[in-house]
Amino acid sequence: MCKEKKLKVLSIDGGGIKGLYSAYILKYISEEYNVDLNEYFDMYCGTSTGGIIALALAHGIKIDQIIDFYEKKGPLIFPNKKSITYGFSTIKQLVFRGKYSDKELKTALIQVFGDKKIKDLHKNICIPAIRLSNQQMTVFKKDHSSNLSLHNNIKLADVALATSAAPTYFPIAYIKEAGEGSFIDGGLGANDPALIGAIEVSKYFIKNKGKFDLLSIASISNTNGFSSTMNRRKWSIFWFKNIIEMVMNVQSVAIYNNLKFLKDLLPCDKYIRIESPPLSEDQRKTIKLDNASPKAIKTLCEMAFNKWAEIKNSNEINDFFI
Repeated sequence: MCKEKKLKVLSIDGGGIKGLYSAYILKYISEEYNVDLNEYFDMYCGTSTGGIIALALAHGIKIDQIIDFYEKKGPLIFPNKKSITYGFSTIKQLVFRGKYSDKELKTALIQVFGDKKIKDLHKNICIPAIRLSNQQMTVFKKDHSSNLSLHNNIKLADVALATSAAPTYFPIAYIKEAGEGSFIDGGLGANDPALIGAIEVSKYFIKNKGKFDLLSIASISNTNGFSSTMNRRKWSIFWFKNIIEMVMNVQSVAIYNNLKFLKDLLPCDKYIRIESPPLSEDQRKTIKLDNASPKAIKTLCEMAFNKWAEIKNSNEINDFFI
């Protein structure tokens, strides 16, 4: 990283197919400010689907290619379930390895990243996943310091699979080069990885009185909550089906609030969080982390366009990029 300029950090939340929304927001940013997303930022942080985007950008893959990945591969990774098979899909989610096989996801990631490894990236990264053997978070990063010698030879496709292995949705991910470790979705610990990135850049890359700017892109989240009159003994399948997204939403908000407080204690100049747009009742029913139906894809694209139209002339965004 260059010491003479203020460092730029990008953070992208997790959220399954909702990563398409985040990708479109980034596309609009690049077009509005004539920004090369592969070069503008010094560090790319991402969790789950955000981790896939972060790895792709850090590797030099253009945002239009990333959007194409979601629109074409999303329906294969999350096959649209017809009502007649939905019941079996839920039973599979409850009983077996996961609601979906990771075969299509793995194939798609290999097509994107090939055999490239972390050491091949031309930018720094922070990609969290949960290691099952110690129930601790692993943050995959380049070996950028003398006391780091763990991750350089791990394949990007394996990192992307590990950070997005959401329990009950996909099988556990295995990485031989990471101490033969088994991993699940980093979203259970840091669905918003902005604080991880802020600490990383503060500790290793800021010299003297240097500063960094941080742009964080939230996934679309269901912030409407559930009825206060809901039966407190409601069948546990309700929690099983909703707990993953709930955990991700809750701790994303917590990290955002913590970072707002900690910002002035860190060498952070500008911190912008592009928050989730509100959802109508129809959008709430349509937008799920695993709904890649044509209607859901179209809705995600429309919501990204509307969100960008809402914020693009804000002084905060303009000051960040101008």
